Amino acid sequence: MENEKDAVQWLQDVIRIESVNENETQVALYIKNLLDEAGIENELVEYAPGRDNLIATLKKGNRNKVLGLSGHMDVVPIGDKTWTHAPFGGEEVDGKIYGRGSSDMKSGLMPMVAALINVKKNDVPFNGTIKLIATVAEEVGLKGSEELTKQGYADDLTALAISEPTVNVPFAYYKGVLRIRLTTTGKAADSAHPENGVNAVEHMRYYLKRYRKEIASAIPEYDDGQLGTATISLNVVNGGTEINQVPEQCIAEIEVRTVPSLHNKKEEFLAEFRTLADSVAREVENFKMDIECFVDNAPVNTNYRDPFVWQAAQAARRPVSPIALPGCTDGSSFTQAGDFPIVIMGCGWGAHYTDEYVPVSSYLSGITIYERLIRSYLSED
Repeated sequence: MENEKDAVQWLQDVIRIESVNENETQVALYIKNLLDEAGIENELVEYAPGRDNLIATLKKGNRNKVLGLSGHMDVVPIGDKTWTHAPFGGEEVDGKIYGRGSSDMKSGLMPMVAALINVKKNDVPFNGTIKLIATVAEEVGLKGSEELTKQGYADDLTALAISEPTVNVPFAYYKGVLRIRLTTTGKAADSAHPENGVNAVEHMRYYLKRYRKEIASAIPEYDDGQLGTATISLNVVNGGTEINQVPEQCIAEIEVRTVPSLHNKKEEFLAEFRTLADSVAREVENFKMDIECFVDNAPVNTNYRDPFVWQAAQAARRPVSPIALPGCTDGSSFTQAGDFPIVIMGCGWGAHYTDEYVPVSSYLSGITIYERLIRSYLSED
């Protein structure tokens, strides 16, 4: 980076924009201004009012290789715990920049922006296209990347790097996510006369008892080696409103972290929940259940030996991780656009914690890493 002070200021500025699951347009406009000043073509793509994705492209030569560089602009809420440093202050203290999004993942996105600007200003030789994709609503279901994929913005990608926090270690795979909502519907009644009602909580309890034996217990059978086994977790159960009333509704939400062998059979897997509901309905009078899969994010499983993975490792001067990244990323959406390698690699070290921070040195290293990756993947050869 020609001017490291400017790069640090850029990160501090975007951390100070409170893009908590909204307001990403202000981040996009800040980045757009930097790109406009550098003469880099870019556009805003609206997802919702105040929530604009940003796409920027820099092309040289005539080769059809397109390197995608992607990061999200939204952040999670600051939580209930007290922060030592202002959560949207962007303070630099003892070589660290603090603030919500400093690690996840504005310090991942801004090195990509800085690298793109450096390549343009320094007339770095390359042959192909660099496409910067800054997304909205990643933290609430990958909605921005999902919409961009539907609109064709990822159709031309031949490789993609996503800058989630990994301490600059490249990851080639991570599990997908299915989130399933079960809703039992009964009939409210005064608890003095429960026989006049239909207890939705009791019906859910009966269903979940069988679910544990007949569905959850079989999840470890889905084992994909490097990605490990699929997992399933019952995480939310809500039912009833008053202590003196038979509950007419109960909701349970289940999260499944999928591997390809399960995700490729997801329709059959989801059918197991409906088959079980039909079975319970034959045993339990007035049993009614709705089943909804409200999040469906595919796993990413790039070949460990793909040349792009090793180019990323060489750029980062780090070995490729032999394990799967535990979280989910926008890559799940972009995989729907085609078959191309995806690497997850960013300079932060964690996500969603109080007093979130990124070391300045790691952040600046991220700029160099992405410049190296651009040079190697889009080499003139």
